[in-house]
Amino acid sequence: MSIDIIFTITLILAGGVIMLLALFGTRQIFKLLENMKYRQNWRILFYLMVFFFLGYLATAFIVWRGFNDLLNLLTGVVFFFGATFVYIVVQSGLYTINDLKSKTISIINQTQKLKISQEKLQLINNALNARNQELEQFNYIASHDLQEPLRTISSVISLLELEYGNKLGKNGDQYLAFITQAADRMRNLIKALLNYSKLGTKDKPLERADCNILMHEVIQSLDAAIRENNAVIEVGELPTIPVYRLEMMQLFQNLLSNAIKFRKKNVSPKVKITSGREGKYRRFSFSDNGIGIPEKHREDIFVIFKRLHTKGEYDGTGIGLAHCKKIVEMHDGNIWVESDYGKGCTFYFTILAH
Repeated sequence: MSIDIIFTITLILAGGVIMLLALFGTRQIFKLLENMKYRQNWRILFYLMVFFFLGYLATAFIVWRGFNDLLNLLTGVVFFFGATFVYIVVQSGLYTINDLKSKTISIINQTQKLKISQEKLQLINNALNARNQELEQFNYIASHDLQEPLRTISSVISLLELEYGNKLGKNGDQYLAFITQAADRMRNLIKALLNYSKLGTKDKPLERADCNILMHEVIQSLDAAIRENNAVIEVGELPTIPVYRLEMMQLFQNLLSNAIKFRKKNVSPKVKITSGREGKYRRFSFSDNGIGIPEKHREDIFVIFKRLHTKGEYDGTGIGLAHCKKIVEMHDGNIWVESDYGKGCTFYFTILAH
């Protein structure tokens, strides 16, 4: 065997080894592809590579055996399929590039939309900051400017009572009493509105708190009202969850004091407080045997300053349940009421347990 034949066979076998390595690489690419069109193209390329590899081996064998006619035929076949292989590679590349270009354009469009959304979000954030500044100004006005005239009225009434108390007569004393009561109610309303506006305005972290302890402290603070009304408070096991501690205590106190306040005549209030898990939330319930709430008013009661009863029937500012709603929403929860009018009601609210 001549040196030329040995060299030719060596080159052919080296090409076969390279083709075999390409086969393994193509197989790995095929496994990585998710697009079915890509997979189909690379499957065809894989089969053509197998054919080329077998063609390399057959060519080496023919050269070794000296079958010149078969070698010419095989060379023509290999060149034909070689051209076909190159064409498929080019087409696959073009398809891949076009697809990637389309995806790139889509990503650019999404990026532009995201940029526009971020700009809109920034505008909204700026508007919220402006609102917060207005709210701070309102808080100042409510706590100083609006209450100053009320303090003046109360001072003048005190002076009138002191200097002319015996000269005004029964009607005069009654008029002064009406003015004093009206000023006190206005002062309480302003104070309640100020407290409502402050809810959720401070950037403070949640803290894990044992709701059993919070409820115990609330019951102690309402001890006088509980004793005065012979109320029976039954508290189940409550969870330990991340909350805004002071706001959570205010929520408990508002719901419990309402359950005691809105009782039926000559009936001792009975309040049952429970908690349970509801997905990623903790659900609380406050059930009572009070007067209940008509169905048509079950949404209205959470509106600020919305009262269902006259001041002569039940005292208060009409803002307590609005406070409750805002506090629950601060904890990413919901609050609602179910009631059998005349037999009592149950307030439910959920708190995100994180």
